[in-house]
Amino acid sequence: MKLLPKPNIRKPFHFLLARHGESIWNKENRFTGWTNVPLTQRGQNQAAAMGKTLKNNKVQPHCIFTSDLDRCIETSNIIRKKMNADFDINRTWRLNEKSYGDCEGVCRDDVVKMMSKDYVSELRRSFFMLPPNIDTQDKYDFSEYQLKTCEHFYRYNLHMGESKEMVLHRILPYWYETIIPTIRNRMCPLIVTHKHGARVLLKYLARMNLYDFDKLDVPNSTIHHIKLNSEFFIDEYEKDVITIKNNYD
Repeated sequence: MKLLPKPNIRKPFHFLLARHGESIWNKENRFTGWTNVPLTQRGQNQAAAMGKTLKNNKVQPHCIFTSDLDRCIETSNIIRKKMNADFDINRTWRLNEKSYGDCEGVCRDDVVKMMSKDYVSELRRSFFMLPPNIDTQDKYDFSEYQLKTCEHFYRYNLHMGESKEMVLHRILPYWYETIIPTIRNRMCPLIVTHKHGARVLLKYLARMNLYDFDKLDVPNSTIHHIKLNSEFFIDEYEKDVITIKNNYD
């Protein structure tokens, strides 16, 4: 499959978008958010396979933009090492996962018992829904893992949790001020982010309606090659967003 055709006048720009490999809390079915959990061995293998897939398809990113959370940084480092490359890895809190507030570290099954299966399903899909305030008595003991914070996080009270709309609003300044100038220079950056960061960026660029957004999923270690028009938007999702198959899974 020819992944990177020569850009035409109408769609002269492109970039790569990937979700990190499986983390410990992905495996344990816990809400993770801004908590700094590492990759599982499977997640490390997925990241290595991502690097190998890009290398085998002769897709060479010029740099990586990634979140400030360990699971994304670890994924980015493994990809770079597997590709035998020395491109820069640029970290930013703006690409962090959605904050789950009180739900961080809590097993999804426990929230299902407190609320309902439909409620948790809506929480994971919805663009506007905030995480619930729950009884913190039985919250996860975070002593093993650091909760990643920054001044911006508390300035906007994001420790109470974010909607995906809020995630998009904190990503967009970085997209316009840092990532687009890179793409405009005919470079192809790789963005390594999280499930909901990838989802909201795809929604924005494709002008996706809420119904299609609800159905949009981005599994661990998914890689997308995305073509943009001259205004840096996606014209036709089915044609302009190509999923590069990762041979690990």
